[in-house]
Amino acid sequence: MANKGTRKDDSASPNMSKQMFDNVGKPVKRVGPNQKNMDARDDLRWWNKPEEKIASCIGDIVARIETANGQRRTNFVRFAHLYGNYEALGWQNIQLQSNSSTSNNKIRVNVIQSVIDTASSKIAKDDPHPYFITKGQDFFVRLAAEECTNFVEGVMQHNKFADVANDVFRDGAIYGSGFCHWMIEDGKIKCEWCFVDELKVDDYDGMMKSPRSVHRVKIVNKEVLQSRYPDWADELSSYKADTSGARFRKKQSVVDMVRVRESWHLPSKAGADDGVHVISVGDLCLKKEPYDKNYFPIMPWRWMDKPLGYYGRSITEEIYSIQFEINKLLQTAQQAYELVGVPIVFVESGSEVSDDDINQNFIGRMVNYTGTKPVIECPEPLPPSFMQFLGNYMALAYKIPGVSEAAATGTKPAGVESGAAIREVVDIETGRFAQVGTRWEDWYCANAMIILDLAKDLQKQLKEKGDSLVVSKIYKKQVSDIDFSDIADIADNFAVRCDPVSSLPDTSAGRIETITDYINNKWIGKERGMEMLQLDPDLDREVELQIASLRRVDKMLNVMVKSGTMEHPDPYLKLDQALEVSLQVYNLVQSQGCPDDRLALLRAFMDEIVELQKQPSPLQQPSPQGPMAPAPPVAGAPAPQGGPMPPPMPQPMPQ
Repeated sequence: MANKGTRKDDSASPNMSKQMFDNVGKPVKRVGPNQKNMDARDDLRWWNKPEEKIASCIGDIVARIETANGQRRTNFVRFAHLYGNYEALGWQNIQLQSNSSTSNNKIRVNVIQSVIDTASSKIAKDDPHPYFITKGQDFFVRLAAEECTNFVEGVMQHNKFADVANDVFRDGAIYGSGFCHWMIEDGKIKCEWCFVDELKVDDYDGMMKSPRSVHRVKIVNKEVLQSRYPDWADELSSYKADTSGARFRKKQSVVDMVRVRESWHLPSKAGADDGVHVISVGDLCLKKEPYDKNYFPIMPWRWMDKPLGYYGRSITEEIYSIQFEINKLLQTAQQAYELVGVPIVFVESGSEVSDDDINQNFIGRMVNYTGTKPVIECPEPLPPSFMQFLGNYMALAYKIPGVSEAAATGTKPAGVESGAAIREVVDIETGRFAQVGTRWEDWYCANAMIILDLAKDLQKQLKEKGDSLVVSKIYKKQVSDIDFSDIADIADNFAVRCDPVSSLPDTSAGRIETITDYINNKWIGKERGMEMLQLDPDLDREVELQIASLRRVDKMLNVMVKSGTMEHPDPYLKLDQALEVSLQVYNLVQSQGCPDDRLALLRAFMDEIVELQKQPSPLQQPSPQGPMAPAPPVAGAPAPQGGPMPPPMPQPMPQ
C-alpha cells in the first residue's frame, strides 16, 4: 500500500525527487537548508517589514543582540560597582560573585573613581567652542558663519549641553563609551543623555565603528508615552511591560514603566528609500517613517578606541586589576592590625594579677600585682616595606591613565609656586591627554553639525506654519536672538572647527600672574584681561563697571559692520580706548573683505572720536557762575544813576 503523502509512480522512479503532498492531495513546497537560511536572513532585515510586523521583528533582533552581548553587559555592571554605583537600575538581576563570610566593613580606596573624576575635571570642565568657517571670501558669508556659531551655542545653552556632555564623558571613562541623543520634539531641538546599556548594536555590524542599524531601548513612563502618542493611548493602557527573561524585570515601583525601542537603519546610498526610523513597544509600532540621513542622531564618544569593535576602552579596564590588588593589600593590612596590631600583656605564670584588672576596658587604671610586673608588648603588624609596596600600586594606578596624584588630591606639587611653574605643570598634564582632548573636541564638532542639520528640518516644518526658528543666546550677561531663516540658505557652505579649551591655570594665583604677564607685554588691554580673569562672582559687578565703556564700543562697532547703521560716539566713552579698539576692528574687517560702505561707517566713527578728543571733556568744564558783580567806579566818572524809586510804603491808619 502506498504512503499517503507520496505518489506511487513518483516513488518508483529513482531518478526523480520525491514530491510531498498533504492529506487532501495538494503538493507541499519543500524547504531546504538554503531556503531556511534565506528566510532567516529575511527576518534580520527588519527595515523591510510591513508596519504590522516590524515591531515584533525588532523585538527579536534586540533580544538576539542582548544575548550576544551578555558578557559586555556583565562587565558594565562590574565597572559601575567599581566606580561606586551600586543601585544600577535594570541591573539588579545580575548577581556578581561575593564571599558572604567576609567582613562588610572592608577598607577600600576607590582609585578608579578618583582617576575618572580627575580626568573629567581636567578635560571636560571647560566646554569646547565649535565655530563655523567658510572657504569663500564674501564678507557677509563670514558674518553668516558667525551667526551659525551663535545659533549652535544658543541651542547648546537651552539644552544645558555642558551637563549632558559631562555625563557622556563620565560614561566614556567608566564603560569606554558614552552617548547623547538629539531629536526634534515639541517644535524644539532637544538633547538628552543616553545610557550606555540603552544602545544595542550588533558586534559584526559595528566592527568598523560604522553600523547600519542602531537600536535604543529606553524605560519610559507609560503615562508620558500615552500623551506623546494619543492615537495609541488605548492599546498602551492595556499593554503589559515585557518582563520576560533576565534582561529586564520590573522592580517594585509606584510608576508604570514600559520598554520603548527606537530603531534606525541608514539608507544604502544617497537617495535610496530603504532608510527607516521606527518607534515600537512590544508588538505595537507607534511610529514608522523614512530616514534619509547618513548618520545616527545618537553621538558616541569613546575614551580610547579599540582596534575593532563599536565600543571603546575605559579607564576602568586600564586599571581594573590594579584596583583589585590595592583592595587585597588593604584587606591584608586591616586583618593584620586587627590580629596583631593591639597591645599584648605578658603575665608571669603564678603571679597574682587579676584578669579583670588587665582586661577591663578603661583608660588610666590601677592594677594590683604581686611578684613580677606584667610586660606589655606592641608588635609591628606589617613591615615598613608593605606601605611602600601599596604606595607603588596606587602611584601606578594614577600613572597609567596619565593623572598625577597632585591633581587628584587638589594640591600643588612641591616647589611649584610661580605662575610660570604652574603653567608648566598644566602643559605637562594637558599633553598627556592630547589624544583624548582632540577626540573630545571632535565630538563637540560632530554635535554642532547635527544641530545645524536638525535646524534645517525644523525650519522647514515651521515655515509651512508661517513661523521661523529663533534661538536665544546668552553672552556676557546679554541676551541676543538668532533667526535661523537668515542663515538657512547658506548653512551648507560651512565647515566646523573647534577652539581648544582654556589652557590658563586653574588656581587664582596662577591665573592672575599669567594674565598680568599678557597685560605687561601689551598683548591684551587691561579691560580684556579683567574679562578673562573670571575669579569670583562677587567681583563680576566691579568688572562690569570697569569694562562698560569697552562693551559699548564693541556693540556699536558690531551694529555698523553687520547692519550698516551709523552709530555715533559720545564724550562719555573712554575715547582713547574707543579709538584703539575701532582701529583694530577696522583693520580686521578690512582684511576680511568688508564692503566699502561699512568701512566708511567705521572711518566716520573714528573721525568723530578724534573730534571729541579735541574738545574739553564735559566732566572737566567749569561749573556755571552766578550773576556778575558790578564793576568798581572809575575816578572822575559820574556816579551811576539809580533805578526808579520804589513806591512809598502805606502809612498805618490813625486809630
